[in-house]
Amino acid sequence: CGHLALLLLLAAPAAHGYSFPQQHTMQYWARRLEQEIDGVMRIFGGVQQLRGIYNENRNLFEVKENVPRKLVEKVAGDIESLLAKKVRALKRLANAAEKFQK
Repeated sequence: CGHLALLLLLAAPAAHGYSFPQQHTMQYWARRLEQEIDGVMRIFGGVQQLRGIYNENRNLFEVKENVPRKLVEKVAGDIESLLAKKVRALKRLANAAEKFQK
């Protein structure tokens, strides 16, 4: 019922200060709607594809309950370790550059 009222309101010439949208506005809306539908369908298609892969290879997957705090701690530890390796590599590089300059 709400959609019908909106259509009637838009179709009525200058009813309550509203007029029917111009053609370029409607074309823009149609393109945007098409883009949105296309995006949703691509996401849905990807979800369906993942579901199919999971179902076909279910024996290769293991579902585990995770604890968010532990997950964050693990990722933080991994990042810290990675950054420490980068720092050590940069120090070795700086030392080698200094030796080369001498």
